Amino acid sequence: MKLFFYILILVIFSGCIDKGRYRYGDYKVLGFKPVYSNDLTLKLVTSDTPHRVKNAGKIYAYKNYLLQCEVGEGFHVIDNSVPMNARRIKFIKVLGANEISIKNNYLYTNSFSDLVIINIADLNYPSELKRIPNAFKVNGYLPEPPEIGAYECVDLTKGVVIGWKKDSVKNYYGCFKN
Repeated sequence: MKLFFYILILVIFSGCIDKGRYRYGDYKVLGFKPVYSNDLTLKLVTSDTPHRVKNAGKIYAYKNYLLQCEVGEGFHVIDNSVPMNARRIKFIKVLGANEISIKNNYLYTNSFSDLVIINIADLNYPSELKRIPNAFKVNGYLPEPPEIGAYECVDLTKGVVIGWKKDSVKNYYGCFKN
């Protein structure tokens, strides 16, 4: 009986010994890899015509306007001077944005890990006043792949994520620090 017990213990704990076999994350599977761009114009704050809301975020009231975050894209500017007839009038593009704060005539937001200060004294002509690179230890908004499944972690040191492609990636779901 003792022999059976020792063999059982040996079998149970033999899985803990690394014998060069594949472990979780050591092999590749089909998943998504980010597509990067280092085009500096992607980080520019620009003004555009109104967009359809796809991924709504926080809303901030400013004067007779509402600014609604479009997570990862920028901000919808909504004329709220007649609340029963509120309408989108403009879109302020700030890639990687997911937070908003306004003090006086300055909009503070993140652009991935950067802090961006935008002069909104005239909402028809918003302009980037200052950008502080890597102001946040956390990466703020990080793009996610279009489907659930395995994917490679975003590395913002490689550039701005402009899309995703199917490719072989390490076998894990989500991003983990090694």
